[in-house]
Amino acid sequence: MTKLILDVLNSLEVVEQEGGDSAYILVENTPETRAKLNAVGVTDEQIMAFGDEETFCILSLACHEGYADGYQDGKLVEWGDIEDEIIVTEGRGDKS
Repeated sequence: MTKLILDVLNSLEVVEQEGGDSAYILVENTPETRAKLNAVGVTDEQIMAFGDEETFCILSLACHEGYADGYQDGKLVEWGDIEDEIIVTEGRGDKS
């Protein structure tokens, strides 16, 4: 179901966005937008928790509700659990 929700969220027309430490992605809060999200299981209460009568933030909605855990190449994404392993490629660090 999460994939369907992400597909719908990523299909919505963005009206304003900002990156960085205070990132947000706003879409219009219309009956049509809510109907698309309601059809895949997102409630009006969830939507309204992240906006107002005019717009809501799909970045906050997706991350807070557990539908996404990142944003890459203009799309909300779910990477899932990441292993606790770090692979380090060692180099000599000199010019010889």
